[in-house]
Amino acid sequence: QNNFNLDDINTAVLLVLSGLATIVPLVLFAAGARRIRLTTIGLLQYIAPSMNFLLAIFLYDETVQPIQLFSFVLIWIGLAIFSIDALRWERERILRARSEV
Repeated sequence: QNNFNLDDINTAVLLVLSGLATIVPLVLFAAGARRIRLTTIGLLQYIAPSMNFLLAIFLYDETVQPIQLFSFVLIWIGLAIFSIDALRWERERILRARSEV
């Protein structure tokens, strides 16, 4: 039994293009992921859900429970602490490398 009506050329073209629209960002992400650190990729993974959360609040006027807002703030405080520590560690590593030369 055929689930798709591929007799219509528009449907077939849209189906093929939706596959390309899925593959292209994934291939570009894989290529970019090889060029940066895994910690950077991990931090970037928090951006999309955070943007969705902020869009829901400010654009779509979703109600936010205090515990949700508190959790969001705690997550970003943790990410800030992690980022500051990583930057400090990286600076120290660079300074040690310069002093050894």
